[in-house]
Parts: sequence; C-alpha cells; structure tokens
Amino acid sequence: MKFSVISFTEKGEELSRRFAETCQEFSVEQYRKRKQNTETVCSAAGNYVKEPLADWVRMQFAKKNAVLFIGACQIAVRAIAPVIQDKLTDPPVLVMDEQGTYVIPILSGHIGGANALAHKLAERMRAVPVI
Repeated sequence: MKFSVISFTEKGEELSRRFAETCQEFSVEQYRKRKQNTETVCSAAGNYVKEPLADWVRMQFAKKNAVLFIGACQIAVRAIAPVIQDKLTDPPVLVMDEQGTYVIPILSGHIGGANALAHKLAERMRAVPVI
C-alpha cells in the first residue's frame, strides 16, 4: 500500500521521517506544507506542497493512496471535505498528532481499511489508535 504523508511543522516532519523508517512495508511519499527557513532543503523532509491542500488531496485520492496527516484533525477534515465521494471508493485517511500519541482514522474506516491501518500504525509508532 502507498502512503502519502503530509506534515505542517518541523516536529511533524520529524514524525513523518520516523514513520517512513518504522513502516517500511509501506511505500511512503513524504510531503510538507511548510517552507524551510534556509535555501537548502533536506530531501528527507519531503516534497513541498505549493498548491492548495484540497488540490493535493484530490491528487492523492486519484492515485488511491492512503493519506496520513500529521497535525490537527481540523486541517485534515477541511482538506478532504471537497474531495469525498463514496465510502466504497475513497482511500483511507488518517490523522496523527504531532507528538505521535494518537492515530485517528477519519475516512474509509471499515470498508477502506483505515481502522485496521490505525491499529497497525499505532503499534509500530507506539501510539494509541482512536477508533
């Protein structure tokens, strides 16, 4: 399964890198929605998302990638709202807080597998799944 992970802060970027290292059974693409302070951008920080977040989500949904937001749940809800189509076809979407304490499936829980992914990610990242 492919995961597209997006973070919004430096702490979120660190957690995104840890996720990619810890969950190597997934193909992980890292993205960030925060500009770096310096000219040199660490490639491990992921690709900078220039477009509006809803457009980025639309692209991930078209690829059928599972999406992990590292940050506030409200950001994820607002970003996916314009893109949601059907629980039978939408990919799993999860949110992890920046401390790495909780993993919350917010879309395609049962049918799309987000609930099962939340349990798996929580186990690997030593977090608590909130189902």
